Amino acid sequence: PSARYVPARYTRIEALPFMEYRGKKELAPPSIQIPRGKKVYYHPLSFPGLERKVIEGAPLAPLKPRKKISPVALVLPELVSPSARYVPARYTRIEALPFMEYRGKKELAPPSIQIPRGKKVYYPSLRKESPLPYLNLSVSLAPHDSFSYQLDYGRQKERFTGYLSAGSVFTPHWVEYEPEELYLGKHEETIASELIWGSLTDRTLVLNLEREVKKIDLPNEQERNKNEIEIGANRRQEWKTSIFTIDGWANRSVVKDPEVDQEDIALGTGLKLRLKKIPLDIGVSVDHSSFSEKTQTYLWLEDDAITFKRIKELTLSLGGGMKAITGSGSQFLPSLKLTYQINPRFQLGVGGKGHFYLARFSDLYFLQDYVEINEDLDPVKIWDYEIKLEYKLSSLANLSLVGFYKEGEDTIWNWNAISSLARPEIREMNVSGGRLNFLLHFGETFEQGVSYTFQKAKNAQDETMVIPHYPQNEGDLWLIGRRNGWAVELGAKYIGKRYYEETSEEKLDSGWIERFKISREIGKAIELFAQLELNDYDLWKNYPLDREKISLGLKAKLY
Repeated sequence: PSARYVPARYTRIEALPFMEYRGKKELAPPSIQIPRGKKVYYHPLSFPGLERKVIEGAPLAPLKPRKKISPVALVLPELVSPSARYVPARYTRIEALPFMEYRGKKELAPPSIQIPRGKKVYYPSLRKESPLPYLNLSVSLAPHDSFSYQLDYGRQKERFTGYLSAGSVFTPHWVEYEPEELYLGKHEETIASELIWGSLTDRTLVLNLEREVKKIDLPNEQERNKNEIEIGANRRQEWKTSIFTIDGWANRSVVKDPEVDQEDIALGTGLKLRLKKIPLDIGVSVDHSSFSEKTQTYLWLEDDAITFKRIKELTLSLGGGMKAITGSGSQFLPSLKLTYQINPRFQLGVGGKGHFYLARFSDLYFLQDYVEINEDLDPVKIWDYEIKLEYKLSSLANLSLVGFYKEGEDTIWNWNAISSLARPEIREMNVSGGRLNFLLHFGETFEQGVSYTFQKAKNAQDETMVIPHYPQNEGDLWLIGRRNGWAVELGAKYIGKRYYEETSEEKLDSGWIERFKISREIGKAIELFAQLELNDYDLWKNYPLDREKISLGLKAKLY
């Protein structure tokens, strides 16, 4: 369901476009790392530059961000579209570090870039407070035997907090394979838990366990099975002058069908020391993948609060690090972000950062559907630059204009006409563009947002080739409101024409993803809802989404 119970209250902070994050599969865009006791909620359509909702003063509110690769993936509709589920989020108890590399994750490219992806679209939704303990159940039904459920449990006792989430989505008509007029189904099951000792204290220990299983139909009447399990632990110790954090994780991902049988075991650890008085952050992370047989090692430092006595309106974040990847050498990765507060309403920001990383197996092949596995994929080497002008019209409205530029070797998805699957490749490219965002909100009763992006992508290695799945025009529009027990949610996303194969000038048609939902509360524990999804969008070449879907369901707070 799109409106989830979340503990405590929330406020809003600005998005940090250049941050690296080892994201996860699942239901919300990847969150930045924020101080302990806070949790980030994104507007689920990935509106670049729009504000995020942050819960303050709560123990780790279990929102699990979805995994991404670079560039940022476009999420797509499914049976029910929750904007925030009670699934644990890992390793959130560190300070806000927009340029820090953490847990061996991949970086984020400029937020405007979109590529197809076999997941859901998540529109913004109003959220309710739900103090611990809680037990919430959501169920929905749709035509063609589609079914989904979500069960969330949370409990707190003294300094211990625990969360458990389990869910399933079954959609027989997920996409249509046009050459054979065949509908392909999809089935997902997820269970996740997070245990926290010492919430909001100087000593905190977090343990996580997650497992997800997927089954998707292939065009040749075969079935592809995917499963992933990950365990992790995070230990945080705070003293008067410093904060020390150590974490470790292990991930096993498997992709199997009659023609493919691949597995990856990823292991990693990370250390970080924050010196409060400077403030200066120093860290190191190591990540190894059995699939690529490569290790990534990163040593970095950053000062994220440099101010100037003569120019008090100016703030500088400066960082850098040395990263090495087995067989690919090493690179120095500087980062810079400069913010100037022109007046109380106007703010100007500029920034740049270098990226050097090897995309993870699970991010490439577990999340993406109908794709080939590339066993010899090179690392990403890109530079991101951004300039942003923000104008606060009032306490209720924000307007921002962003210009961005990216150059270097990045991931593309190239279409293989023989296998009817997409394949990840590394290509040297230049991407430039601009983005306009507008956000209007009235507390918890009404929100409206508009975002438009224009961009151009060029192959810098071979001018005769194009860059697939970089639409020149994109737009987002959404509105949500709640009054007297009724709630209405509207959302639409426009994706312009885009190339799908790097050696062809043919393009996929432009398309829309639209959603309308109305719900009614019955008492304090029950909410009934009806949802209509309209899709005029091709996931890949020959893979359009199911055009129309009507879902009926309920959400119940059991206690």
